[in-house]
Amino acid sequence: MPTNARTYSRWVWPILALALALRLLTLLGMDPLDMYLSDGGDRIWFLLTGLGLTSNKDLGQITLVVHGQVTMILPFLTGSLPTPPLYLYIIGWLQRLFGPEMGIVAIWLMQTLMGTAVCWFGYRVGRKLHSEAAGLITALALAVHPEFVREAANVLTESTYIFFIYAGIWLYVEYVAQAERPRWRMIALIGAVFGLATLTRAVPLLFPVGIGLHLLWISRGRWWHFALGLLVAYGLMIGTWTAHNLLLYDRFVIVTNQFTPALWRGAVTTDGAPDENDAQLAGTTPGEAAVEAITGDIGGYVAMRIKELGSSYLIPAGTTTLGGESLRALVLDWLREDRSLEGLGRVFSGDDFWLKSLMYLFHFGGIGLGLLGMILARRNWQIMTVLAGFILYTTLVHSVLIAIPRYIFPTQMAFWMLASVPLAMLWGWLRRRSSRV
Repeated sequence: MPTNARTYSRWVWPILALALALRLLTLLGMDPLDMYLSDGGDRIWFLLTGLGLTSNKDLGQITLVVHGQVTMILPFLTGSLPTPPLYLYIIGWLQRLFGPEMGIVAIWLMQTLMGTAVCWFGYRVGRKLHSEAAGLITALALAVHPEFVREAANVLTESTYIFFIYAGIWLYVEYVAQAERPRWRMIALIGAVFGLATLTRAVPLLFPVGIGLHLLWISRGRWWHFALGLLVAYGLMIGTWTAHNLLLYDRFVIVTNQFTPALWRGAVTTDGAPDENDAQLAGTTPGEAAVEAITGDIGGYVAMRIKELGSSYLIPAGTTTLGGESLRALVLDWLREDRSLEGLGRVFSGDDFWLKSLMYLFHFGGIGLGLLGMILARRNWQIMTVLAGFILYTTLVHSVLIAIPRYIFPTQMAFWMLASVPLAMLWGWLRRRSSRV
């Protein structure tokens, strides 16, 4: 890369173009209607519940006709929606505006643009964290990160959640964390953006509280009114869903009512499909069942939470959606039982070997270099602690609530922002060495 700072900044536009192109290429050859025809899990639930939520009816059923055939009939009850509503509203209206097929295409394109925007956020955060080179390295890593590229085609909350949570982090890092004095409009905007993230996925409910405490920390208590203002803006945004439920359904809910069910699912090994969970919880509440499971075997509960959280960090989320043979299982079986060249050949010929290997490389490369980046960026602690704090917050939440790889996946962006520090330092060292030759 050139040494001039202005010339450096020109590289971000080709990187963003690459990010956009890779995400669009993943969509080529994909049939949008396959989302309705071949997927019976969370994706079809999101699509059809989004249609129900935007139908202006409190209850009813969605009958979807694809290729002239009825493919799904889903009852819905908008007064007892178990999840935050933002993603459902977005994909529901896109389907209503463009129809089943083009509605899916519109969702894909929206998520493609969101993923590209996150590369921009990473660039800006990397610049603030260390240098122009670090910003470009972050943008490039996120642009080609195979899990993140493929996420554009998943009709799940990840893309929208990642977009809003990192938009809030970028705005905070760029305009507040090292400012002489923040602006009220920016404080309100950051609170609102974090609110949109929470209305997409309930997990970051308390993260803005951590941001408020961070504000007090970096200002030594002087900015308490800015911290309070950010939390007020955040509370007003998430309070819209609370007010909606109170006024229309006389139901009090803060973002979601699924925290205790998630706690229960994290405390047992018998959870399964929603109807199976309802059968297990018959005659009790998720909170009561969770307390009983935890207090009945505290040691077993702690061991189970460590194992589940560890497994979620050890498996890249993207490999679970590819299906086929588990690369991790193939490698472990070869190491434990075989260790022959023939067995190694079976590992290399496993389903999607090269793509899964690339996912593992980016996954563990980001975590390892990110942890090193926390140490190397400690002098710029005002920014480093924001990224490390999001990783720690996500880890702590899922150490109690249920943890699966895709719930941990959003930390990858923060890890790679931190990983850009050692990589930028290595790049600088190589340049200096080459200039002396």
